[in-house]
Amino acid sequence: MLDLMIILRRRTVSFNKIDRKTVTQSVIESIQQYIIKNKLKQGDPLPAEQELSETLNVSRNILREALRHFRTLGIISSRPRIGLRIERLIPEDPFRCYLPYIISDKKRIEEIKQLRLILETGMVFDIIANAKTEDIEFLENTANAMKKADYHEQVSLDREFHKRLLEITGNELLISLQTLTVEYFELSMKSGSKKFRSKKKSQIVAEHLEITEAIRVKDENSLRKFIRKHYDF
Repeated sequence: MLDLMIILRRRTVSFNKIDRKTVTQSVIESIQQYIIKNKLKQGDPLPAEQELSETLNVSRNILREALRHFRTLGIISSRPRIGLRIERLIPEDPFRCYLPYIISDKKRIEEIKQLRLILETGMVFDIIANAKTEDIEFLENTANAMKKADYHEQVSLDREFHKRLLEITGNELLISLQTLTVEYFELSMKSGSKKFRSKKKSQIVAEHLEITEAIRVKDENSLRKFIRKHYDF
């Protein structure tokens, strides 16, 4: 408790003035600016609710409504005897709630395919720069496992393969898109889309192995070419 009080004294408790016409939104914006100005990171504490309420000159109900916004996004958490803490400042899974609606719109499949192609070809430099031996072995083993897999197992292995490509980059924002760019494809493929069944298993396995080999030999041009080939249905 003493450590928390020292942290709060050192930190600049400075909030924007409240616009009475949109009190809750103003409180949200003020807390946002407080987090940014004080460069808070995951695990850092926020002032207690009572202190926030008094500093912002708003009721506890208004404050809790504003804090609910941050909890819904997963930015802030609160625990008994610990208080408010920064949980994360980068979205872990921003498209999870929207996925059922996106899947229900068949027109989106081409858009998602285009987005995934753009992302993976754009990731080429980072994939080659960051790929470790264990990453390449994982990709190769996953591709080879598709040879004996049934269709649904093959789809799950495809998901793991492309998920690993995102993870190799080490870019948290890219990784957070895996629900949209990876899981969407898995669900669409398992639904029995003829588009995805148009390729033979042997061809799909070969394409994954080509991608893996290009990463192994650090050939950027070949990697881009094989990724584009993979998405040519």
